[in-house]
Amino acid sequence: CHITDAGMSLICSAVSDKPMSHLDISFCRDISDYGAGSIAESMKNLKFINMCGLSRVSDKGARAIVAKCWYLEHINLEDVFLLSDDALNYDRDYDGRPLADEHMLTHIQSLNMRDCVNLTDAGIRGLSERCRALEELILRGCDKLTDRSLELMANPFEYNFPLLDSIRVLDISFSTGFTTEAVLEALSHCGVIEDLRVSGLYSVDDAFLQMMCLKANTIQKLSLAKCGQITDAGLCSLADYLWVEKLDITGCRKVTDEGIELIAVICNGIIDLNVNGCSKVTARSINAI
Repeated sequence: CHITDAGMSLICSAVSDKPMSHLDISFCRDISDYGAGSIAESMKNLKFINMCGLSRVSDKGARAIVAKCWYLEHINLEDVFLLSDDALNYDRDYDGRPLADEHMLTHIQSLNMRDCVNLTDAGIRGLSERCRALEELILRGCDKLTDRSLELMANPFEYNFPLLDSIRVLDISFSTGFTTEAVLEALSHCGVIEDLRVSGLYSVDDAFLQMMCLKANTIQKLSLAKCGQITDAGLCSLADYLWVEKLDITGCRKVTDEGIELIAVICNGIIDLNVNGCSKVTARSINAI
């Protein structure tokens, strides 16, 4: 939509006395921090907001929303590329209310920050200090993040359990600052994880998959696209230890018919299998499937 800040302000005025809970303004690229501020002031009961692709919104606008909309459960900030760390950290100078400090981000269940390329470990620290209901965390393409982010998410801080304890979906695909050692250590804190996406992390290999299965045997969906070091041996580990329902091995060119046949025979609960670009896979695998 071609909604501007002025239009957003009018909408906010019209609904200010109504308990709005859902707002999708994705790709409304004329909305800036001013429009985001209007949302924060008028729609404080929001539970869902989609801000995907808002290229004029920065930390200022996003911080206004997370600091004042205390009941937010689902936030999509995908490709809000001006966003960095300030929006995820409490700023006493911006909002000194004790209740703002107490409630900011505490109800978040799903957070998508895909391609927020300026996000660093400092932003993840803000999440890790507050979020204990987070079930889905998308950090795909956030290549400024390092192993320190995973360490922070595994830190319980003043709670009895870390942020990772409630995570069911974790996407760190193409976030190239993570090492496999740190990912494995983080997985040991993920007691209920079901969906892991590590596509594009070239260091993911057969040894990683074996250790992953031992540390997080609750995984049912796995994305390994462009992990070029994976072979049939890695698929054997998946078949031995996991109940696999979804598997993406796009571009894993070392995988052969033997690996696919193994998956077909043992992982009979699989409902979604992507072998695009696996050049050693032939009709033999298709027959097995």
